[in-house]
Amino acid sequence: MSTARDRAAGLLPRGWSTKDLLGHIGTSLAEAGVALERIRAGTYRFDEIDVDQLNVQFLAAMSGVPFEIVRIQAWSARTMLRREYFSLPPEPAGSAAWWVRKAGPDHYGEQLPRLRKWIAEINGA
Repeated sequence: MSTARDRAAGLLPRGWSTKDLLGHIGTSLAEAGVALERIRAGTYRFDEIDVDQLNVQFLAAMSGVPFEIVRIQAWSARTMLRREYFSLPPEPAGSAAWWVRKAGPDHYGEQLPRLRKWIAEINGA
C-alpha cells in the first residue's frame, strides 16, 4: 500500500507511489515475458495487445499488494523475461526486439528522470 509521503511527493504525474511504479515495471516485464513466450511458440499476435489497457488492469491488480510482494514479482518477471529472451534465436527482431526494448531499457529510460527528480525532492535538494 502506498504511503501518504509517496502520494504527496507525486512520483509520477498520475500520482503513483514508488510501489506503484515498481508494480508497473514488474507487470510490464511479466507481460513482455509472456509475449516472448508466445512469439517462440508461434501464437503471438501484436494486434491482440492493448498496452494502455493492460497498464490500467495491472495497476488495479497490484494496488493492494504489499511492497515486498511487488518487489519479488518485479524481480521474478525480469528473470522470466531474460529466460524467454535467451531462448530465442540470436539477435531477435521484430516484435521480440520491440517487447524487450519496451519493457526494459526504453521503459526504464521513460521513468528515470521523474524518479531522480522525486528523490531530489525527498532529499530536499
